[in-house]
Amino acid sequence: MFGPVLSVIRFKDEDDAVRIANDTQFGLAAGIWTQSMRRALTMANRVRAGTVWVNNYRSTSTTSPFGGFKMSGIGREGGMAGIKEYMETKSVWISTATDIPNPFIRPLRPRIVIASVAIQRRQGSTSPGLLRRFRSLQ
Repeated sequence: MFGPVLSVIRFKDEDDAVRIANDTQFGLAAGIWTQSMRRALTMANRVRAGTVWVNNYRSTSTTSPFGGFKMSGIGREGGMAGIKEYMETKSVWISTATDIPNPFIRPLRPRIVIASVAIQRRQGSTSPGLLRRFRSLQ
């Protein structure tokens, strides 16, 4: 079955409620209704679901990551987490020396520039806006 389904199940205590909620191979979303903020945060942390709504259901935003746990999906869409799914981090080491140094011998004062760059995975090209860090080790 796929779609919003509301199950009302009796439970003895919080541990029993968590056991029931997590006793599934899926984990896309969960809803918790409570008057206690302590209980809301504790239960949201313990329930294995990608999205947990407290005292509401199906509130969404494109700025918030969305995706499930377990068999309900891998990865996230939306928010910064969704953008990072399309990126890889790469280290680039650039020598500014005029002669070609032996790569197996470390000079006393290396003239190396380090750049840590995030590359767009799908397009395979470096975007100048994604350059994270650039510093010289002279």
